[in-house]
Amino acid sequence: KYDKLVNGSFRDYIPDHYQSGSQAVAMSRLKYGQDVWNKALNTTANLPFLFDPVNISLLKNTDKTKKRLFKETFDTLNTLWNEEIRNNGSHPYKYLNPEKKKKFLSYYSPVPAGDNKIAAIRTSLSDPPVIVLIDTVNRSEKKIHVPGIIYPYYLSGARSLLVWVEAQTDPRWENRNYSVLKMMDVKSGIVRQLTWKTRLMSASLSPDGKTIAAVENTSDNRNNLIL
Repeated sequence: KYDKLVNGSFRDYIPDHYQSGSQAVAMSRLKYGQDVWNKALNTTANLPFLFDPVNISLLKNTDKTKKRLFKETFDTLNTLWNEEIRNNGSHPYKYLNPEKKKKFLSYYSPVPAGDNKIAAIRTSLSDPPVIVLIDTVNRSEKKIHVPGIIYPYYLSGARSLLVWVEAQTDPRWENRNYSVLKMMDVKSGIVRQLTWKTRLMSASLSPDGKTIAAVENTSDNRNNLIL
């Protein structure tokens, strides 16, 4: 299972290496000290000629290899989450859209998009990411837009408006790229580009649909919150 977490799987729905790695880092810091990964990085930098210096450092500081550390992490999470379910109970849920048994589809960042409507980013193994509109009453969905390069798969929505960030390359300089704001009116289907030559991320639309907050990363590596 460790190899599947690291390399991913097209058969089973599992967390990717970023999500599982974040859990392993958090758990190891709680159990073995806040500096356990600083030590691992220092060992890697000071002894780069060793085979797998991260593993050697983890063995020295936690008495566990990466594989054993991941197993300990998810065994611990399994215990904690089952205890939480026992204490708080569980609630039944229903599918908002029909299941596609023969297609490996994933849905990201669902947001309200009108009466009984939810917009989300849908990905698959055979098609580019698309924005879909899901009707929660009749459990149907339709494709409403094919965005450009969009990652992470994040939407923000309010009052039938959707906002997201798209990556754009410089038409002249190959290694220079931008991330711009796009907005879509779900009712009319019109998509507008709101910024040009910007470096933005994590755009969020206010509940009244009039203001967008985003994080700006400048070319000199300064981060700003902009409205």
